Amino acid sequence: MRPSTIIGLAAATILMVVAAAFGVAQHYRFAVSPLAEERLFPGLEDGLSDVARIEVEHATGKLTMTRTEAGWVVAEKHAYAANAEMVGKVALQLSQLRLVEPMTRMAERFPRVWLDDPSNQGSRAKLVRLKDTGGATLAEVMVGRPRYNLGGGGLDGIYIRRPGEDQVWLAQGSLEFGKTEREWLQRQITDVASKRVHKVSAIDADGTAFVAVKAKPSDEHFEIQNLPEDAKLRRNWYWDVDDTARALRGLEFDDVVPHTDKQIAGSEVLLTAEVRTYDGLIVTLTMLEDAEAEQSWTRITASVDPAPVGVPDGEDTEGFKTADEVKREADAINAAVADWTYGIADWRLKSLKLRLVDVLAKPQDDTGS
Repeated sequence: MRPSTIIGLAAATILMVVAAAFGVAQHYRFAVSPLAEERLFPGLEDGLSDVARIEVEHATGKLTMTRTEAGWVVAEKHAYAANAEMVGKVALQLSQLRLVEPMTRMAERFPRVWLDDPSNQGSRAKLVRLKDTGGATLAEVMVGRPRYNLGGGGLDGIYIRRPGEDQVWLAQGSLEFGKTEREWLQRQITDVASKRVHKVSAIDADGTAFVAVKAKPSDEHFEIQNLPEDAKLRRNWYWDVDDTARALRGLEFDDVVPHTDKQIAGSEVLLTAEVRTYDGLIVTLTMLEDAEAEQSWTRITASVDPAPVGVPDGEDTEGFKTADEVKREADAINAAVADWTYGIADWRLKSLKLRLVDVLAKPQDDTGS
């Protein structure tokens, strides 16, 4: 099941942005060449809703973003959800490019403006192409070096070249997009405010548990449960423990593969972490070790606590969710992550990998608190 929450190109939003862009252009008209009235792709603005495929070619490969019933996906990344905002922005920016003036036609000068053949080793050029559902090309251009403060009017410019032509043009406008898979993916997995987090548990492969609880949101620190009677915490232990509440805030991945990917088959479970909120959301992260690739991976599920602790009386309830909202939140997370295993930066998950030994003072250390 692919993510169903990703939006496509929103026509109303596009029209609003186009109108705003036109107003800015009118304001600065004196600052650019009269040629800037000529659109690079006349009519594209009215056909943005027909865009069904975006192709980007560069020196190190090719990326393909396609529109499906579930939303935009990145074909080269197992059809994972694309960053719909970037998709819409690139299509809109292409439609707004206006030719300002012709520049060089000398091939030896193309690398200076990043417009040599994108297939050349070390080339910084990018070829971007828009297609409709039938495969017809709606727009195609080689994108080169940006040029800022065009004509002294504070507008952006960019060098472009049409495929198959030698003429380099300076165009008014900008094209902001990456050439790596990661930059085109919808990378955020969860966004759970730290204020909502009530309890964090981590159980490693041998069954050892680490549990931290905050009785109420206004408490300054979490408390560690099941401490041995003679345990002595190291100085500033709460720096790491309190950080567990922020683990799911804007959580993004660096890589993603299907559950069935051969890299993951046979991986051993390193740790299972569970984050519970006062209002009833439960997010479980199963961390796997892929010995062959020397990399850890994470699988994520969400559920609803049938008996959440709730926000204690007297606490500020702003930012917490109702039972129905928590149910929709869990469903949305599960819809997005159902088929996927994620490569997440170690620093993002560090707080969820805490062990009791990590917060205890060493025997010879008398500085604990």
